Amino acid sequence: DSTSSGYGSNSSVDSVTKWKLTGLNNLGNTCFINAVVQCLRYTDPLRDYLLHGNYEDDINTSTSSMKGELVKAFAKLLQFMSDANVNTVTKLEDFNHRIRKFTPYFTRNSQQDAQEFMRYLLQGLHEDVNRVRTKLPPIRTDIDETLSEYEKSTEAFGRYLRNDNSKIIDIFLGQLRSRLQCTVCGHSSVTFDPFWDLSISIPKGSSKVSLQQCLSLFTKEEILEAHEKPVCSRCRQRQRCSKRFTIHRFPKILVLHLKRFTSTGKGYTKPPNTEIDYPLENLDLRPYFSGNGFPRCLLAK
Repeated sequence: DSTSSGYGSNSSVDSVTKWKLTGLNNLGNTCFINAVVQCLRYTDPLRDYLLHGNYEDDINTSTSSMKGELVKAFAKLLQFMSDANVNTVTKLEDFNHRIRKFTPYFTRNSQQDAQEFMRYLLQGLHEDVNRVRTKLPPIRTDIDETLSEYEKSTEAFGRYLRNDNSKIIDIFLGQLRSRLQCTVCGHSSVTFDPFWDLSISIPKGSSKVSLQQCLSLFTKEEILEAHEKPVCSRCRQRQRCSKRFTIHRFPKILVLHLKRFTSTGKGYTKPPNTEIDYPLENLDLRPYFSGNGFPRCLLAK
């Protein structure tokens, strides 16, 4: 697994050099936790919020299962790491206890998936500072098909924010556009879904590929046929359709997960190591974008 954090502002990857280097002790197969913590430590908006942003004023004791325990433990860990002497080790025990309390899945003393852990952690931090104190029933009616794409995306995003709205959301939540087009009648339907990260495949057949090639593969139009045929809303029956994803709303921090393991029906296999080349700055995301404006991101180390 590989995770990259993209910066939508000019905070610059040089900010990494301003921080003292400190490691985290290993409690037995906790390297997946350590790797994610180190990535998030250098994510400027999150770090600044937890160390300098009065996050305690946002703690939710109504709907959060941890009542603020997890976000306090994580903020404390980041503070310890920032205060540590150069080349020293920061103890992980207290934070490890809190995260395992929030996510029992990680109680086993075995190696786990870093991307899955990151999702659990960000979700837990979000719950602890969720601005929504009373959960509302979900809206089950479909979004009006006659609306413009802008209106549809705004409505879809607003529905999500009804029950989930926090500083964590402000930083990491994006929106994906999915276009489905019938090859028989030509009817096209568009839907919008929120995302915390994007899992993108690595093109096969090469020992070295670029991040742009991975993103191009993710947004490449695909044909749904045979058992994958969806029901066309105009034809009222299953038809051969084309499908394409594009990023409609970029988060401040774009998290990309590179899928190095592929499903074979009998489990997962890891292909030969492929080197991924990616720019540390000025990554042009316009080819994968369907919204307004022209996004550019900086990639952190």
